[in-house]
Amino acid sequence: MISDQKLLIFDMDGVVLDSLENLSNCLIESVSKFCISDKVYLEFKEFDISNPGISRFDKVNYFLDLQKDVSDYKRETVYSSILEEFDVLSLQARLKSEIDDAIFYFADLSDSHNLILLTNCDNHQLKIISAQFGLHKVFANKLIGTPPSKDLRMQQIISENKPSKTFSISDSESDAEIARKHELNFVFIERFARDDGEWCIESDLKFRKLEDFRFTFNS
Repeated sequence: MISDQKLLIFDMDGVVLDSLENLSNCLIESVSKFCISDKVYLEFKEFDISNPGISRFDKVNYFLDLQKDVSDYKRETVYSSILEEFDVLSLQARLKSEIDDAIFYFADLSDSHNLILLTNCDNHQLKIISAQFGLHKVFANKLIGTPPSKDLRMQQIISENKPSKTFSISDSESDAEIARKHELNFVFIERFARDDGEWCIESDLKFRKLEDFRFTFNS
């Protein structure tokens, strides 16, 4: 049965938190000690900066694919080491990030809308970040991290909630592709994004700030 409630699914990094640049620096630092050449380092750095919405797991696998002579055993060891270091660095980076206070303007929509935070951050970090910034005031217990992938999480959320209409609010092209795959309404927020959303299509909604999107629910 389809619910009468609308579903708003927010990305965290690049929408709620101004954390993208710091996270990129954290991941680049985490992989740098395993680079076999400057060429690999520069190629990975360009890939990371150009793909802010891709998960840390996919990015580390991309990095290891560049290291063509790495054995399967060493690959698994390096993969785990990079992710462990990134988890430590990224938590501190997120905790030091600026939050867009406009996210708290959405709290009064909770009776008529289902509000969910879906992020590539892991669930342990998410609890700490929520406690520091007070995200639970907006999302209650509906803070969802990864793994599994955002795509799979999105599919599960839609299946469980069966909303009348769903908005995916993000800054990244990869999230836009997931939204279109599941026939959701994609909303691009530019304020903390790494680009101006030139990849958006005609049916997407674009707003300079999160606050501007919030005001559409009053019109």
